[in-house]
Formats: sequence, structure tokens, C-alpha cells
Amino acid sequence: GPERVFDELTKALKDPADFVDFDLPSALKEWKLGYYIPIKRNVYLTKKRVEDDGIFCSCSLSSGSSVTCGKDCQCG
Repeated sequence: GPERVFDELTKALKDPADFVDFDLPSALKEWKLGYYIPIKRNVYLTKKRVEDDGIFCSCSLSSGSSVTCGKDCQCG
């Protein structure tokens, strides 16, 4: 199984000469990381809520009128 393959690979790499040091390519070393802006957590989950100022309006619709709220709108 996979365990046996892993064991064989680790046994084959016991000599330090078999290990390869990983080094980034020079282009990546010279690449400036300043182009990235960190993303704020939960930016999509937090929405600014509209503050309720306690004012509400109700309108009496006139029959045949296309205006939703006219002069007869009462706010309180």
C-alpha cells in the first residue's frame, strides 16, 4: 500500500547527499511583494446598517394617481 512506498522512499534518502536544498529562483527573490493589499476579514459578512432615526411615513394613495406619495404623506 501507500505506507510501504513512503517507507521505501524515506529509506532511500538517508544519505544527506541525496537531499536537495530548495532555493527560490532569482526572479521570485527580486519580485516586490508591495503590490498586495491585505484583505480584511469578514468584509462581506459585515454590512453597515442604516441607522433608524425613528421617522416613518405612510401615504394615502389617490385612486388613478401614478404618484406613490403626494401631498398627503404623513410622517411621524
